Amino acid sequence: MSTQRGNVRRSRAGLLRHGKRALTTGAALTAALTAIGAPAHATTNVSVSGGQLTVHAGTASDDITVTLSEGRIIVKNTGDTVVGSAPCTRVTANEVACPSKGITMLSATTGAGDDVLRNETGLQQKANLAPGNDTLISGRGVIINKGGNFSGWDVDLDWW
Repeated sequence: MSTQRGNVRRSRAGLLRHGKRALTTGAALTAALTAIGAPAHATTNVSVSGGQLTVHAGTASDDITVTLSEGRIIVKNTGDTVVGSAPCTRVTANEVACPSKGITMLSATTGAGDDVLRNETGLQQKANLAPGNDTLISGRGVIINKGGNFSGWDVDLDWW
């Protein structure tokens, strides 16, 4: 069977071949545009190992608060989603809870962006601040590691 378009006759096989090519090209273009148009989103990861609670933030501008409540350490980031590894459990998309028993140290790393990190637990803390205008609010016993922004005056440190 064949069809006619203008003065040109096309076979059914030719039409199917060209139709497949058009669909494949359209699907590839849609996938590429979706990937380009999607927002960059990096998750904040929380884990516990050997008495240390580790918070590792992505590249978003983070607003992280770490608190102690009813035998649990709560990690909340209003600037990003938060995912916890066992024994930590998700409370909301932006918050996880970890058992506080045996945890003696908080280690937090922020990514690029203007970040706020609050440690309201009383735990000793290691803070690794990445480039950006970062604010660290913590209790005593803070160790600040190699922050890309720590060489300048664009970090605020508050101890209580």
